[in-house]
Amino acid sequence: MAASFHHDLAIAEVVLRNAMNDRLVEQYGPRWWANEKLLDERGQNAVAKAFKDARCTAESPPGRIVAQLAMGFWVHLLEPGGFVGRPPFRARRYYDAVLWRPATSRRSGRRC
Repeated sequence: MAASFHHDLAIAEVVLRNAMNDRLVEQYGPRWWANEKLLDERGQNAVAKAFKDARCTAESPPGRIVAQLAMGFWVHLLEPGGFVGRPPFRARRYYDAVLWRPATSRRSGRRC
């Protein structure tokens, strides 16, 4: 039974990923995932892994990384966020405040 949902789940994953990426691109630019002020350590590590796995270079199109990022990365962006840095410079990245409020405010990008 689970296998019967696999195709639909894959489509939902791509739609969700692309919608989230579109809003973040509008707010922060096409390489938003490279802005170290936005992502916590877990997010930064996921981007670094995707960058390595896709054998990207600085000239690689941003969409190549976006496509390589696992669903867990996108789900993590909907969680509260975590920490980045080392003491005494360790800081919390609150995804609601750092990513989503600016990216979904009425002042940003497209309007519904």
